[in-house]
Amino acid sequence: MGILEISTNDMDATRSQQRHVVPQAVEIPEDHCSGSLRLWPVDLCWRLLLWLVIMAPAVAQSDAGEIPTHAHAMRYGSGWECDWGYKNVDGACVAIAVPANAHLNSYGKQWECGRGYRQVEQNCAAVELPANAFLNSNGDGWECKRGYASTDQSCVVIEVPANAYAVNSPYGNGWQCDRGYLKVDEGCVAVEIPANAFLDSDGISWQCGRGYRQIEQACVAIEVPINAYLMSSLYSGGWQCERGYREVDGRCAAVAVPPNAFLASNGKDWQCGRGYAEVKKVCVAIAVPINAYLEASGNRWQCERGFRQSGDSCISFAVPVNAHVDHTGNGWDCNSGYIRKRESCNSDAG
Repeated sequence: MGILEISTNDMDATRSQQRHVVPQAVEIPEDHCSGSLRLWPVDLCWRLLLWLVIMAPAVAQSDAGEIPTHAHAMRYGSGWECDWGYKNVDGACVAIAVPANAHLNSYGKQWECGRGYRQVEQNCAAVELPANAFLNSNGDGWECKRGYASTDQSCVVIEVPANAYAVNSPYGNGWQCDRGYLKVDEGCVAVEIPANAFLDSDGISWQCGRGYRQIEQACVAIEVPINAYLMSSLYSGGWQCERGYREVDGRCAAVAVPPNAFLASNGKDWQCGRGYAEVKKVCVAIAVPINAYLEASGNRWQCERGFRQSGDSCISFAVPVNAHVDHTGNGWDCNSGYIRKRESCNSDAG
């Protein structure tokens, strides 16, 4: 039997994964590197055996599920995790060093500075507030008070022009013009509103009142013709003809409805009544042939079921053996299992 000496340095790489001391000497029979391993280089064989000896305790520990100090089993799945306030360092749970004016975060795995302090490397330095400033919402910086602007780490009073007011915003120059005034350079100029106009909802523009439309920078009265009315939209000149009238050359002309017709839903056109069809701008009675009926529209006819149209009449058609009248009622289809060949239905098996 041979003795293989294992130095302390050889065990350092795995000692962090083991909870017990590994023996300094392990006996390995010399014939382990003979037999089926006789074709391996001797040096490689001994290195393999050395690795097996070193890793065996770690594997045994993993199988046993040993949990290090300041750790606990994970709630879901297998394995473990460090307790609150500890972090995993090479398989061990080490206490987290929290600097002054700091605290552990809600996860307990790292620290963060308290309100009024900001992180500088691994420490927390106090936030220096200039005059007329206050801590921001995060507590790690500052903002200027209303009426002041940040300039070179200080808060300088904002000069608000006439007809303006201060705003608390990090953007812009710290002020906005009053309603009815427009920002021009560094001041506020009144919006010029022409006659028959009013200030728009944005407070910086205008629009014409009802009955007027804008032409350049003025509001001009809309001329509404007879039999028309004002529209809220300025399209089509701002007016629209009443029902029964249509626009013709800027005026409203009455719609001429022929006999047996009525005004269409748009109020500007007409259509023939049920049983009549339009022919050259008049409504002519529809001649419904025998074995036919008026369609739902009332302006055309259709042959009854079992008949098909032929010119201005309806003729019956013969349904061959193994066929039936189709869904339209004006033709036929072969029954299931049969295919059409000209005017008959033959079995699809033949």
